[in-house]
Amino acid sequence: MGLFTIIVLGESVLEVVVGVSAIEFDIYSMSTLALGLSIPFSLWWLYFDSVAGAPIRAIREKGRIGVYSLWLYGHFPLVVAITSVGVGLGHVIPNMHGLALSYPEQWLVCGSVALSLGAQGTLHLSSAYYYLYAGSIRDYHVSRRWATYRIISAGVTLLIPILNIQLSPFLLICVPDRQQHFLGSHI
Repeated sequence: MGLFTIIVLGESVLEVVVGVSAIEFDIYSMSTLALGLSIPFSLWWLYFDSVAGAPIRAIREKGRIGVYSLWLYGHFPLVVAITSVGVGLGHVIPNMHGLALSYPEQWLVCGSVALSLGAQGTLHLSSAYYYLYAGSIRDYHVSRRWATYRIISAGVTLLIPILNIQLSPFLLICVPDRQQHFLGSHI
């Protein structure tokens, strides 16, 4: 699943680069490009930094097929979301000099980031059950905390399109990046 996630990350980066190829290069566009690329990279980093394969192998070997299936099929929304993030950013970046994003553009970018964070939260929850069965209460609580942070961040990200908060493309790209930075540095 990790290899598939890396392939999808490459597709997201390609979408962002194609979106940037049609714009004029100045400091504003380059900073938007850097922030736009940081979103799929941050999602990838969050995924690979905290999802361990050993607990899932142990759950599968112990016959906990339900938890294993949750972990396995939980990757589908993750890879769809990472791909959608790239598509959304590839669509938003060429229009970055606009005043505010349209309602569908907000849903595309924020919904994709929220789906990715929610899928990562589900993966953390499925991994947490291994620690519970193994008797490691501390690791169980740490994994549950990771899942909680992901799910809360997904909800906060969804507030932007739900409340139809008018943000420029630059500010919209900054919001998910700041949340991911917070998650990565405070856990």
